[in-house]
Amino acid sequence: DVDGNVWCSAVPLRTQVSVADRPYFRTALATRRFAIGEYQIGRITRQPALNYAYPIVNAHDDVEAVVFAAQSLGWLTGALSTLEFPPGAELIVTDRLGTVLARLPPVDGAIGQPIPERAAFAKLSGQKQGGVFEAIDATGSPRLWAHAPLIAGHDLHATIGVPKAVAFADVDRRVRRNLGGLALVTIAALAAAWFGSRFFILRQIDALVVASRKLASGDLGTRAALFGGRGNELGLLARAFNAMAATL
Repeated sequence: DVDGNVWCSAVPLRTQVSVADRPYFRTALATRRFAIGEYQIGRITRQPALNYAYPIVNAHDDVEAVVFAAQSLGWLTGALSTLEFPPGAELIVTDRLGTVLARLPPVDGAIGQPIPERAAFAKLSGQKQGGVFEAIDATGSPRLWAHAPLIAGHDLHATIGVPKAVAFADVDRRVRRNLGGLALVTIAALAAAWFGSRFFILRQIDALVVASRKLASGDLGTRAALFGGRGNELGLLARAFNAMAATL
């Protein structure tokens, strides 16, 4: 009822129970809207739970009672365990106070305790609408974290942390592959430049040098070999050399 006294329960009541101090009850009563609580040990179920509440409004627009449902945190962890995660990833569900409601992989004693990654919780508290950030995990290792509210308008967050090495593995692999390809292209270009210069330039220069030495030694009948067409600069130089030799 509006005083917080439970008068109807699917789980039999052992004694009179009041939920007047529970955040989910107070929020549903004050806002007249659906509300989510925080980590608690149920006074009826005696188990860790997360409670959801909804106000019942009469024809005069007054709240007559509050209906609530308790969800076992063991069920929440079991439901999340079917999801696939990257290697080394951690999934943490927290309430507005940073209390762990579910954690995968499971960690003994983690449920109901403050999230050990305080740096991560401080950053996600400042990003109510979700986001991505980098923070140190409980072991001191850098992780890339992403989080989002489970239900819009309620301080219930799911946060997944992935080691930076894993998060950037695909990018690093692509960079290494691209650098390898660039290295092969560079080597091929250098090899083509070397063979090209050797075939098209150095061979002609060597021939001119040999012809010049023969001419200098008195062999006036020597002539330089001609390469390429008349538009080739070295070919023009070879023809000029041969003309000079003929004049001599």
